[in-house]
Amino acid sequence: MRHFRIGGRVLTLLIALVAFPHVTMAVERGDVVLSGGPVITPIISGDFSVNGKSVDYGDLFKYGRGLGMDGMFVLSKVFRVGFGFSVSIFPGDSLEGKDVTKWWVVPMMVGAEVFPLKAFRDSSLGPYIRADVGSAFLGGVQVSNPGGEGKLKLFRTTAAFAGDFGAGLEWQFKKQWGCFGEARYMFSGNPYGAGDLPIHDLNPVNFLPIRLGITYTY
Repeated sequence: MRHFRIGGRVLTLLIALVAFPHVTMAVERGDVVLSGGPVITPIISGDFSVNGKSVDYGDLFKYGRGLGMDGMFVLSKVFRVGFGFSVSIFPGDSLEGKDVTKWWVVPMMVGAEVFPLKAFRDSSLGPYIRADVGSAFLGGVQVSNPGGEGKLKLFRTTAAFAGDFGAGLEWQFKKQWGCFGEARYMFSGNPYGAGDLPIHDLNPVNFLPIRLGITYTY
């Protein structure tokens, strides 16, 4: 019965969101919208070669977990511009039987949000699309050194060109407060080898950050 009650509450919430689109959004031209929340980031493509074998970044690291924050200036009910960053930690798996340390990825970008659907511009709901461009700081990575002391360096810390595009949905449930959910396709330049292992052909890395969070407008 508990599952039915939870399901009923979720259904009621969805009906309320759809049934009351006339609620006026508090966001106006000149406002600043701050947003933040947890981010889950799978690696969706990219590889490199080590000892002549191809290795996918997604096999080397588990999905990343972290936090993202944005600050957007409202130009109109259609356009917003601003700055955002996130910090994600990707737990390492193994490489040829060697343990891999965690990987830090920190994108910092400027971007724009567009609310293209006219029917939602005076609504509490706001579907949007977004695009950003900037840099991603890729942390250094090491692997264990079986039979030896210390660890072997795999990647060195790198700053790479990065960008993303995606879509999301924002809901203003109070005058200044709201919540959102979004997904973006993020592309980044490749990390660089640190010299301790024979790695070659390092290709760019592509991610799929998925974020839920809250917004505050002032």
